[in-house]
Amino acid sequence: MLPSQSPAIFTVSRLNQTVRLLLEREMGQVWISGEISNFSQPSSG
Repeated sequence: MLPSQSPAIFTVSRLNQTVRLLLEREMGQVWISGEISNFSQPSSG
């Protein structure tokens, strides 16, 4: 990016879509495993 150019502004959805497409193009299908921390289920169900 040249100093005279403005940076691209992405919505969160557009950024996620762009990153997904780049990863799939470079790495194929990607699966991510993780965990949820601080999860709580209300007593009401």
